[in-house]
Amino acid sequence: MALLMSCALLLAALAAVLASATQAHAFTTIGSLRLTPSSGSIDTPLLVTRVETDGPCPADTVTSTLAVDIPGTDFAGNLAKLESAPSTTEAFSGTLADNVGFPYPTLKQRLLNAVPDASLDGVYTIGLNCGLNAADAPAFTVLIKVEGDSWSVLEQKTTGITLSSVPAQPEPGTAYTLVANVAPEGAAGRVTLGSKSTETAEPVTVGEADVVDGKAEFALTAPATSGSSYFHLAFAPTDTQSYAPSESDGYLSFLEANTPTTPPPTTPAPGGSEDLVVTDSEGNILEADPALEPGDTVKITAHGFTASATVKADLDGGTALADATADAEGTVDEYAFTVPDDIEDGDHTLTLAEDASGGQSVGFAFTTGAEATDDPTDGPTADPSDTTGPDASTGGSDTGGSGSGGSDGGLGTDSGSGSGGALASTGAQLGTAALGGLALIAAGAALVVHVRRKGMLRFGVPRH
Repeated sequence: MALLMSCALLLAALAAVLASATQAHAFTTIGSLRLTPSSGSIDTPLLVTRVETDGPCPADTVTSTLAVDIPGTDFAGNLAKLESAPSTTEAFSGTLADNVGFPYPTLKQRLLNAVPDASLDGVYTIGLNCGLNAADAPAFTVLIKVEGDSWSVLEQKTTGITLSSVPAQPEPGTAYTLVANVAPEGAAGRVTLGSKSTETAEPVTVGEADVVDGKAEFALTAPATSGSSYFHLAFAPTDTQSYAPSESDGYLSFLEANTPTTPPPTTPAPGGSEDLVVTDSEGNILEADPALEPGDTVKITAHGFTASATVKADLDGGTALADATADAEGTVDEYAFTVPDDIEDGDHTLTLAEDASGGQSVGFAFTTGAEATDDPTDGPTADPSDTTGPDASTGGSDTGGSGSGGSDGGLGTDSGSGSGGALASTGAQLGTAALGGLALIAAGAALVVHVRRKGMLRFGVPRH
């Protein structure tokens, strides 16, 4: 009898497990997503016609769906399916198939199914998941804003993060403050600092600090011997609807007092000026007006600014980039610039200009396009002593002193914002699970009634 009772209870428990198992989480964001078109009607049967990611899906991914994360719930609802298999080796783009067979083919129907009694106006996360209807599936995400019967991609301000220190040239074995400078002004959030054993190594987290007045500070101790330390900075904005996150790599050099530093090259730099030196990603100095391709990264060192001045960066007089900060010698050191993927063919100029009347302004001219055949890696090889392997510095995340020093860092790498969690099942799946659970509960109840009528199972006080 005890065994029969256990079976009945087990059936009921199984129903509860089945009903809850389909309530997975929302998205686990692994990158950003671009939608085409970027706005439209929430009544359109196919929300968008094309999507583009900034990275690959994990290995073994064979299919992908577009879905919306429903605020206040534990699931995301499918909207359409990618026509072709997603790439597992590189960033990819693709068209979306007709959503025939989906229970809620429009964004409006999907939202009304989840929140029938509330206004649909608000911000939502759209995700292209790597895996079909799978719990905890990673996804590329983008934020959209719904107002009335219309939707549009939420525009976020681009952020940048650069590195400096106080003092500007820490001596080996001494305490110093590493400063992460975040732009634009007003971008509140938190910076995670990672230390790297080499320039290309994976970072190991050293600490985290909040951004205060455009800076996040870390109290560290320099290595015991002269050398360089490499760092990775990652900025996570508090207001993810207004600002995009960013990342940057940089380094600091630690020298004994009175150690002479290597002067800038005396040969004319690009444009014939000794105030500007530009190197490629391998440290080779570039000739004047080099030919670059989308995705190429260069590092710009510019002299002649006011000590600790804020230096504005601009591409072609119309695209603002992340600010830099001159060091105590008035130098912007190795400002990193990556040629945009969507840049037009032709001549371009990146300008570094002091944010003050009458201040220094330096321009870096380059060319892109089919006729730009020069190899950006051509040119003299940099002094090997400039890339001596570092002694990675360590330290806590306590806030140190304030101030700004030399700028050793690059532009942040923008990435999409989204909510955490993994892709969940649709509302239709939840309904199916609920019906299955009710059936199991009914079966358990019938079993109990049957055995009681047969006298095989009794409840209450035993008779003697």
